[in-house]
Amino acid sequence: MRVWKLNFNVLWIVALIVGTLFTWRCLTFKQQVEMQTVNSEIHETIRIFPDEIKLNGGQINLVANSHFDNKKRVYFSRLSSESQKLMIQRNNGPLFLTVVGKLEKFKPATNVNEFDTGLYYRHQGISSLVNVTNLTVVPAPAKIQINELPHALRTGLLCRTANYPPNIKRYCQALVIGVRDSDFYQEMTGSSKLGLLHVFSVSGMHVAFFLGLVERLLAGVKFPKRTSALLKIICLVVYFQFAGGSPGLFRAVIMAVLRQFAVLLGRDLSSLDSWSITLILQLFWLPEATYLLSVQLSYSLSLGIIATAKWKLFSKTVMLNMISLPILLENFYQWHILSILASLVFLPIFSVIIFPLVLAASVFGDLPIVISIAERIVSVFTASLNFCGELPGMIVFGKPGVWITIVLLVVTFWVTLSVHNSRRKLLLVGLSCMYLCTFIWIHFPMNGEVTMIDVGQGDSFLIRRPFNRRVTLIDTGGKVHFGERPWQRQSETYRAERIGINYLKSIGINTVDEILLSHQDADHCGDLPAYMKQLRVKRVVVPIGMNQNPSFIKRLKKAGTATELVPVSDKQNCLVGGLRILHPFVAGKGENHDSMVVFGNIGHQRWLFTGDLDQAGEIEVLQRYPNLKVDVLKAGHHGSKTSSAPDFIRTIKPRIALISAGRNNRYHHPNDETMQTLRCNRVKVINSQISGMVRYVYRNNRGRFVPTVNLKGS
Repeated sequence: MRVWKLNFNVLWIVALIVGTLFTWRCLTFKQQVEMQTVNSEIHETIRIFPDEIKLNGGQINLVANSHFDNKKRVYFSRLSSESQKLMIQRNNGPLFLTVVGKLEKFKPATNVNEFDTGLYYRHQGISSLVNVTNLTVVPAPAKIQINELPHALRTGLLCRTANYPPNIKRYCQALVIGVRDSDFYQEMTGSSKLGLLHVFSVSGMHVAFFLGLVERLLAGVKFPKRTSALLKIICLVVYFQFAGGSPGLFRAVIMAVLRQFAVLLGRDLSSLDSWSITLILQLFWLPEATYLLSVQLSYSLSLGIIATAKWKLFSKTVMLNMISLPILLENFYQWHILSILASLVFLPIFSVIIFPLVLAASVFGDLPIVISIAERIVSVFTASLNFCGELPGMIVFGKPGVWITIVLLVVTFWVTLSVHNSRRKLLLVGLSCMYLCTFIWIHFPMNGEVTMIDVGQGDSFLIRRPFNRRVTLIDTGGKVHFGERPWQRQSETYRAERIGINYLKSIGINTVDEILLSHQDADHCGDLPAYMKQLRVKRVVVPIGMNQNPSFIKRLKKAGTATELVPVSDKQNCLVGGLRILHPFVAGKGENHDSMVVFGNIGHQRWLFTGDLDQAGEIEVLQRYPNLKVDVLKAGHHGSKTSSAPDFIRTIKPRIALISAGRNNRYHHPNDETMQTLRCNRVKVINSQISGMVRYVYRNNRGRFVPTVNLKGS
C-alpha cells in the first residue's frame, strides 16, 4: 500500500527511466543472441565437469562456453561406445571433450503449444547448437581453478549420491544441486499433477534454510554484525553457483544478498523493496528469463508471500494457489482440485521433515542407517504424492492465452491487496466469472478442425467437430527403435506427451471418443499407451484381425487402462466417428496391406485417410468403390513409392495431398516417384517436413489450411 503514498510524478519518472533502460537492454540482448554465427564448422576442446553433462541412454548434451568467442552453446552428441559412456559416468574430475561438429540454430517447435527447446535456451541467452559428429573424451588435469570449485563440489556430491537408493538419490540431486535425471518427471507424477513441481526446484525455501544454517554457525563464533553479513553474502554467492545458478534461483539469492547489503550499510530494506530491486536487476542481467516458468512462479509467489505476510495459514495457502493458477494453466493447461489441500498437507511435511532429511543424507551418506531411513521416508512421501495425484479431480482447463493470463494474474493480486471485504468479494466474483467465461470459450469453440500433427516419421490426425461435439484421433504416432543396445536405450517417454496430448489439453480436450489405428506399426500406434493414460479414451478402433495380434495386445496392456476395443472392416454398417470404413475387406494381422482406410465429409471437404496401404491395396479399394472422389488425401505410407499408385491418384482426383514424414528420415520419404505422380496430377502437397503441424480450420461453409512453421529447404 505504501506505493500509493509516493509522489506520483516521481513514480512516473522513475518508471519511465527504468522502462526505457529495460527496452534498450532487451534490444541489445536480442542483438547479442542473434549475432551468434551459425552454419559453420566447429573443432574445439572443452574443459568440463561431469555435473554439467546430461546423459540419456546413448545421447549426451551439455551447455558450455565456446573457446572461440566465450559464448554459451548447447552441444549435442551420440556416444560412440559403452566405454565412452562409462568414462563420463565414473569420472569424478574435470574432462576434456574434443568436439567436431556443425554450429546450427535450434529448430522451432513445429506443433502448436509444443515445448520449444530453442526458445527455452534463447531465454537464457543461448541461441545456437553444436551438432557433434565426432566426440573424444579424455580426463583433464585434476588441478582445479578457484572458479571451478562449485563444479568440483557438485561433481563430488553427484558421485557420492550415485550409489544411493533411487528415491533419496533423486531427492538429493534435485534439491541440493538442482540436477534432475531423465526419469525424474516420470517418477514424480504426483507433484506435477498437484502443482507442486516448483518445490523440487532449488528456490526461496532452500535458500532460506541454507541461510538459517549459516546464521547458526556464525552465531556460535560471535562475529560482529557487519562481518557476519559479509560472510553471508560470500556464502550465498558460492551457494548460487553450487546449486546450479539457474535464473529461477537468482531471485531468492539476490533478495537475500540485498538484505545483507542493507545490514552492511546500516539501512533498513523491506521485503517489497528487495523484491523490486531484484526484479530490476533480473531484467537487466537476463531480460528474457522472465519468460521462463520457474522465474514467473518465483517472482509471483514471492510477491504473494510478501502481500499475505500477516494472513492465516489457510487463507495464505489458498491465495498463493490462486496466484500460481493462471501461470500453471498457461503452461500445463490443467489443475487438480486437490492442489490446495495438497499444499496444506505436503508443504509443511516437506519443509520440516523431507528437506532437512535430504540434507542429512547428502552430508552423512557414509552412514547406511541414515540412507536407509531417508529412503523409506521419501519413498512414502513420493508414493503419497503420486497416489493423491491419481485421485479424481483433474480439470483440463486449456490454454487461456498470454493476455488473459496477465489479466487473471493482475486481478488476483488486486484481490490480495484489497483491504475492504466488500470490494474483495466483488473482485472474487468478477475473477470467477472470468475463469468461467475463459473455460467456456476454450471448451465450446465454434470452429471445427482436421489437424495433421507433426509426429516426425509417423502419422497422427485429429478430427474435432465444432463445439467439441466429437473428437476422433486417427493414429497416435510413435518411435521406432532400430536395434538399440541396452546402454543406448533412453528413459521411456512418449513423444505424444509433449506433442499430441499437449495440444489436445491446450484446446481443452480431455476425452477422445475414438482412436482409429490404421495398422500395428509403432510409428502409427506406438504412443497409444500415453493417450490412454493421460486422457479418457472411449474406444479404440482397429482393422479386423489386428485385435488378435500378440504384439498389439501387449502394447494395449501396457496402457494399464480398460477401454472398448472395436475391430472393423468395410462391412461395417454404421459410421465410426462420422467416418466410413473402406478397407480392410478381410481379417489380417494389422500389417501395411491390412491398413484401415477411412472416408468422411468434414468441413465441406471429402477426406481420405489410407494409413500405409500399398499400391495393390489402393487399386483394390478403387475396384470396390469405382466412383470414389476426394478433395484431401492423406498420402499413403508417408509419401513412399510403395503407395500413391498413379491410377489411384488419377481416379480419385484429390486437390490436396497431406504427407506426414520425418525430417531427414532414413527412407528419404516422400520419394521422388510419389512427388512426380502428385505433380503430374496437379495435386498440391502439404508436407509436415516443411509446414509442421497443419490445421484445416472450418466454420459453416468456409475453411482454410493453417501451417505452424515454414521450414523450406528441410
